[in-house]
Amino acid sequence: MPHETVAATLAMLKDRLRNAGIASAQLDARLIVQHACRLSHEQLIADPLRALTETERQSVERLARRRAAHEPVSRLLGEREFYGRMFQIDRSTLDPRPDTETLVETALSISRMQNSSESGWRVADIGTGSGDADTVSLIDLEARPARVVHTLTVGQTPEGITLSPDGAYAAVSVMNGSNKPKASPFFNDYGLVKVLSVKGKELAPLTEAKVGHWCQGSAWSRDAKMVFVQCAVEREIQVFTFDGKALKAAAPIKVNGGPSGIRTN
Repeated sequence: MPHETVAATLAMLKDRLRNAGIASAQLDARLIVQHACRLSHEQLIADPLRALTETERQSVERLARRRAAHEPVSRLLGEREFYGRMFQIDRSTLDPRPDTETLVETALSISRMQNSSESGWRVADIGTGSGDADTVSLIDLEARPARVVHTLTVGQTPEGITLSPDGAYAAVSVMNGSNKPKASPFFNDYGLVKVLSVKGKELAPLTEAKVGHWCQGSAWSRDAKMVFVQCAVEREIQVFTFDGKALKAAAPIKVNGGPSGIRTN
């Protein structure tokens, strides 16, 4: 880059990103320069004539090329702020979205409307993590702010989670590597449905059963004695009976298309 000062680099980068169609060009330029030069926002403002080192210029250029190609800033920086907390992310992790904060606020609002005698504990599917040790977490919605109190590894790529009507169990549908290339060492030719027990502040694995492929949503019967798992590839709702200890496969329900979501009333 021909521009060597912080101010000149910011101006050049802002124009470059704007020409690339980046709506948040000014903000993104600042974040990139801060990251590449390891400067705080205050340091950036206080010393606009600070010269960039060759290493810093090269770092800015690499990040600028990626952002101009519309790669999210959070992926460039390796972190993303979410609900007052900073999370480390990379290409193998999901990027927290502002819409998810809206869901958290909605959940907190519902929790505040509950009776004080009712439980404030809920289960949330955290989604994919870094690699193949994906998790489900128990979150205390009555804490201010809400916080994770227990996390349990459930396997590769959990897709759906649902609580039993009595809140004692959670059913989690897990890809289990069935969505990976067959040459992958993590490939399995089946998914899993896992049942976790929910006791106080802890989750515990209880039982599991094999399911088909691309199985996402799951649902409980009203009496918590049956679990339903939709599987898109097989085009069916796979059915299991549950006695509080184990799952037992029952006759599946065929559907005309690939189901991708399910719920019960």
